[in-house]
Amino acid sequence: THVHDHVEIMLILDGDVELVVEDKRYPVPKGSLVITPPQLLHHTMVPDGTKRYERIVLHIFLEYLEQIIRCFPSGEHCFDFCRQVQVIHYSPNTFWIFRNLFERALYAQDQSPKYQELVIPCLMIELFMELEHTIKEQTTPLIPITNNLVSSVVDYIDEHFTEPDLTMEQIRQSVFVSQGYLSRVFKSYTGSTIYNFLTCKRLVYAAELL
Repeated sequence: THVHDHVEIMLILDGDVELVVEDKRYPVPKGSLVITPPQLLHHTMVPDGTKRYERIVLHIFLEYLEQIIRCFPSGEHCFDFCRQVQVIHYSPNTFWIFRNLFERALYAQDQSPKYQELVIPCLMIELFMELEHTIKEQTTPLIPITNNLVSSVVDYIDEHFTEPDLTMEQIRQSVFVSQGYLSRVFKSYTGSTIYNFLTCKRLVYAAELL
């Protein structure tokens, strides 16, 4: 489990995986594209039996995104879709459009500073325009998988994680189940232990205070 201070855009080339964001799980089949906003605890879970998992990832700071937005007339494009989790499905032809853009961006990173200065902004504008168009074309709403017990634990941690004397026993008592059962369900559902989740929350909060 980790967190970023930038937008993460991940293109799944091979393998069906799941994205875990806080207390929600999103199925991500091969060929999908995932957008994870900043400051959300998340990680990718690879199901048992998945023999191959391949992806391309781009990290884009919101400040850079704002520079892209300023390339357009006021209010025409704000790319608000980057401020919430997105799992995007599309046609095979659209997949190759995204893959081409991702690979060209990776290629540009290895070129001269002048090349990067000229080419990368153009690629990012094209990428975000294509993302905006593809998301608007989606007709099926994104419905994550949830678990009531895990959601209750995450809600309790969100409310109390700044308390230095918060204990695992207090968290367990808040949901009225045994420690062993709670630990198994939380780990199985999120791929993370409660202790690790709580620690990550505190680290993110501490970084924001600096």
